[in-house]
Amino acid sequence: QQDQWIYRYADPALARIEDLDNVFMHYMRHGISPASNAGTMSVMHNSVDFVRDKRRGWFYRPGERKVKRVIGAEYDSLIPASEGMRSNDSYNILNGGGALYDFEMLDRQEKIVAYNTFRLASHDIQYKDVLHKKHLNPDVIRYELHRIWGIEGKLKPGKHHILASRRRMYFDEDSWAGVAAEMFDGA
Repeated sequence: QQDQWIYRYADPALARIEDLDNVFMHYMRHGISPASNAGTMSVMHNSVDFVRDKRRGWFYRPGERKVKRVIGAEYDSLIPASEGMRSNDSYNILNGGGALYDFEMLDRQEKIVAYNTFRLASHDIQYKDVLHKKHLNPDVIRYELHRIWGIEGKLKPGKHHILASRRRMYFDEDSWAGVAAEMFDGA
């Protein structure tokens, strides 16, 4: 797959949040392989305020030769090219509105987390160098002890999520970047 993100809030011509017109990011995915995914194309416009406007998306399959509007591309809807393995809101720790969950802050902890994993972005590295049979190759991923804060979300009464009735997200104390997430299915 080839992915491209355009973060509108980084545009210096946009001085105020209102200038974003409630779209903070454009995303495009071009499917390359496997053969069943080759030539597919997804385009998404992610909202700043998911209550006001939901995510807008379009999907193209070469065999159908037309662009289709993606309806309901938020929360637990499955990503079309993921073979049922990922939901739209699981990308980048939590992607989209958090209206399905009640969130609470967890205590600060020290955990060993993947950090400064620049080697993974090298053009010299191949999948076989990263992926082992049941785990990632620890020689190419750097782990560090960091202070992190956790946030736990539990489904609100009457709400449903196909993958996660509860989720935990962990954020680095220094940068507030998301470093890990866990999803629990309620079983």
